[in-house]
Amino acid sequence: DFVRSAHAALAPILKGGEGGGRLTILSDSRTYSLTLARLLGALHGEAGAPLFASTHTLLAHLKGGGIDQDWAGAREDSGGVAVHHGVPGRAQGHHVRVASYFDRFWEQGQHVERYFIDVTRLPA
Repeated sequence: DFVRSAHAALAPILKGGEGGGRLTILSDSRTYSLTLARLLGALHGEAGAPLFASTHTLLAHLKGGGIDQDWAGAREDSGGVAVHHGVPGRAQGHHVRVASYFDRFWEQGQHVERYFIDVTRLPA
């Protein structure tokens, strides 16, 4: 299964919060994004611990408090994983905004909304 393979390929987060491989998924479909978030939230390792956590929640926990302003946009929870409204930016590791092959279709179509999921690999 792709998501379990991705989990195995990503570096685990260390005790102090350093490292941690991240997976970002961008879509123009809210329904699809919510479904993927629910799937990610339902994945657990052999010991029963979750395989992924929403990066913004994890960072807030590690910093001992509130959500960083870079993560303050609209979002909704699905299965314990956040689906953010908009496109990922610098806080999500995307330092340069570039157009993709799909942007042309998005610009000409009716799907103008964007949603993204940003999760960090937890130890299995």
